[in-house]
Amino acid sequence: MGKHPWLLIPYILGTFIVAWLIGKIVKPYETDVVRSGVTQLKAVLLGKHRIHWWPVLWRKFVASLLTICPGLFLGREGPSIQIGACIGACFNEKFFHLTDKDKYLLMEYGVAAGLSAAFSAPLAGTMFLLEEMTHNFNSRILIPALTSSIVSAFITFLFFGTKPCLYIPITTKLPVASYPCYDAMLEEK
Repeated sequence: MGKHPWLLIPYILGTFIVAWLIGKIVKPYETDVVRSGVTQLKAVLLGKHRIHWWPVLWRKFVASLLTICPGLFLGREGPSIQIGACIGACFNEKFFHLTDKDKYLLMEYGVAAGLSAAFSAPLAGTMFLLEEMTHNFNSRILIPALTSSIVSAFITFLFFGTKPCLYIPITTKLPVASYPCYDAMLEEK
């Protein structure tokens, strides 16, 4: 578009069409799909809200994909956390059938795995779950959450490699004088 500025017009029109389409996809489950999903998941884990995992999962995934593809802004952590929790709810419903007391465990592990996948940081995923979502530091949550986070980060490395997704190559080095705090320290010596 730098060489052909007229292409900005169809890009903007296409962006409006994508935004309209996202609105249509999200509308039926608006309270569960919009925003990051962290507050909705906190309400679910407290037993104050119920989430239908399949409609939320596919709507969140498709809306996130439609947002990212044309270059619009979207935070990685919120969708990843909510998608991970929905996958955990799916596993509980389809395979494990945990008791009412334990029904949110797989969602919690999915939260840790989702954040870990978003940033390739297993400890961050686990700590986020323990500090922000459950407020509970026991081994029953810690060890499986850490395991799911490590597996998630490993799968992310297998698919995407170790290069950061927002990679900015550094081609030149800035002189020390361009850092005022270091410049002042050098003048003192």
